[in-house]
Amino acid sequence: MDSQLVAAEDSPQPMSAVEVSPPSNVALTKVGVESDLWKALMNMSVALAKSSLIPDELRGKPADVFVIIQTGYELGLKPMAAVRSINVIKGKPVFSADLMVGLAKAKGLCEYFRLIESTDEIARFETKRVGSEPESLDYTIKDAAGMKLLDKPNWKMQPKNMLRKRCKAALAREVYEDLLNGCYTPDEAEDFS
Repeated sequence: MDSQLVAAEDSPQPMSAVEVSPPSNVALTKVGVESDLWKALMNMSVALAKSSLIPDELRGKPADVFVIIQTGYELGLKPMAAVRSINVIKGKPVFSADLMVGLAKAKGLCEYFRLIESTDEIARFETKRVGSEPESLDYTIKDAAGMKLLDKPNWKMQPKNMLRKRCKAALAREVYEDLLNGCYTPDEAEDFS
């Protein structure tokens, strides 16, 4: 696949003339992608990888752009929303905590997701999944200290905000695990070994 992408990117032909050969329709259909969609996403990825308007880490990497767009597609995001809000760090999809909550709401799984308390010492959120009892979660400065987060620049400058992000993401993953399993925030991804 990478050799096709490089060849397509270096091609002097206009984008509409770029030929990308997807796997067989049978193989694509088994994973939920139609051949025409696959071709369109690949061509879009090649074009976007040339743009100065996408994140630096995606420029010149059409295969990475494709993975992000496909991940977003599976979650119901438009291509540019996916490129703006999904990163891949050490092989894991990385979303903002707000995107995680937004996805749960957009999929109709979440009745509400609200902040209960926020100080420099604690963040507490509560959410209610459709058909379930409300659940809440606390994330404290002691939790952050136990994970050795407090020496990081963002934690020094804005502990209240970082507590909220960690708490929101953890609660979203816990309650909407079928949607967000294996998804982390950029701050959490820094902890991957």
